Amino acid sequence: MNRRQGLRSLGVALSVTLAGCVSESGSTDDGNGSDGDTNGDSAVSTDGFERQISISDVDDVPSDAPVEFDVEVVEKTVTADETGFIEVFATNTGDTEKQIWSPYYKGSSSAESEAGILLYSLTAPDSPEEDYTPDCIEDPEATDEYVEMTDEGPLNHTLGPNETGTDRLIVVDDPTAEGCFPTGEYRFENAHEYAGIEFTWGFTLRITDENTNS
Repeated sequence: MNRRQGLRSLGVALSVTLAGCVSESGSTDDGNGSDGDTNGDSAVSTDGFERQISISDVDDVPSDAPVEFDVEVVEKTVTADETGFIEVFATNTGDTEKQIWSPYYKGSSSAESEAGILLYSLTAPDSPEEDYTPDCIEDPEATDEYVEMTDEGPLNHTLGPNETGTDRLIVVDDPTAEGCFPTGEYRFENAHEYAGIEFTWGFTLRITDENTNS
C-alpha cells in the first residue's frame, strides 16, 4: 500500500478557515513565516526511528479578551508503532456562558512555516484514526503534491464562566514533504475574534530526532 494514502481523499484543498468568535467567526491568517529548520531525512530502520515532540513560543491572548488558550503535549514520542498527540484548551474567562471555538482545529505547518507536519482534531471527519502509525519511515520521499482537508468549522464549546473545553489533536507526517516527521520547528496559528477583539493565537511545535539529539 502506498504510504500515507489515508490522508488524500476527503474534502477540498487545504485552505480551511479556522477561527473562533462568540457570535461570528473571524478568518485565518495566511502568513508565510519561514522559521522552520526542517530536515529531509533518509530512510532508516523502523526499529531505530524515534522522534520527540515539544511545544514552544505559545502566544498570549489579549488581556481584555474573555477567553484564555493553552496547549500541551500529551504523547510526545513518535515511533513506528505510535504517533504524538497534543491538547489545546479554551477557557471562558467572562461572566456569562459563551460559544468558544477550539484554539486550533486542524491544518498544515506549511501555512505558517515549512511543510512537514499536519495536525488534526480527532473530532474532524478527515482525521486519521487514533491508532495511526507512520508508514513513511522506510519510504521518506514526498508522495503527494498537496493535502486535502474538509472545510467544516472547528469544534465549538459551550462554556460557562471559568469552564474549559479541551480538544485532542493527532500529529501526522505531511506526505508533501521530504522525510518522515522531519526534524525542525513548525508554526501553527489561527485568527480569532471575541467581544470585538481580534487576535492571532498559535504555537510552535518542535520535532527532534532522539538518535542524533537534533
